[in-house]
Amino acid sequence: MRMAFRNGLMLTLALVAGVGCVSKSTHEKTLNELDEARNMLRNQEDIASGALSSKSSLESEASRLRGETDSLRNANTQSQIELDRLRRELEDAKARMAKANENTGIPGVDISARDGMIVYGMKDSVLFDSGRADIKPAGKKTLADLAKVLKQTNGKLQIAGHTDTDPVTKTKDKYPLGNIQLGVARALAVWDALRAEGVPAARMHVASYGEHDPLEAGNKAKNRRVEVKEAQS
Repeated sequence: MRMAFRNGLMLTLALVAGVGCVSKSTHEKTLNELDEARNMLRNQEDIASGALSSKSSLESEASRLRGETDSLRNANTQSQIELDRLRRELEDAKARMAKANENTGIPGVDISARDGMIVYGMKDSVLFDSGRADIKPAGKKTLADLAKVLKQTNGKLQIAGHTDTDPVTKTKDKYPLGNIQLGVARALAVWDALRAEGVPAARMHVASYGEHDPLEAGNKAKNRRVEVKEAQS
């Protein structure tokens, strides 16, 4: 269209050049037509320029949308990978829980699953006298049976001592730091007993929560315990 306007303009100029003397009104009419032709040409050039600009904007938007689509596709892939990993961990935890349940019947040991780990819980009365960290003979038998189970696995083990909220009084001279120190002493005693039964020391570490991690608020008997938590290997 732009070329057609230019051709028309050239034709008009040629006609003007080819005519000798023309009247003033004819000359003015011709000039007006030339101005109109120029304006139309400029309008067409503006339209063409706007079209090119719009095309460039659309191409930029299309490129941005393609980038976002690729990012979303990658994010979806990563989410699927994470979901598959969590599913595998769940299946592994179920398998380990089933294996642990095969060994239920150990006197004084409650087996459960918590935070992705197998938890072997023992009330303090099973292992210790009140306020003390020396394992009783019956408690040693319990830990010997538990060691047989643990030696069949290879996950890391956390041995954690837990107490109630009552302050240490009878053995305050031995545990001046109170419940947190009593929890450590009991966890260490269990660590040593399991090690003596053949559980590798490198698999075990010791912790104490004192009274700060109760199983049930206000239930002192339930909260006084030692837990052996087996993490996923």
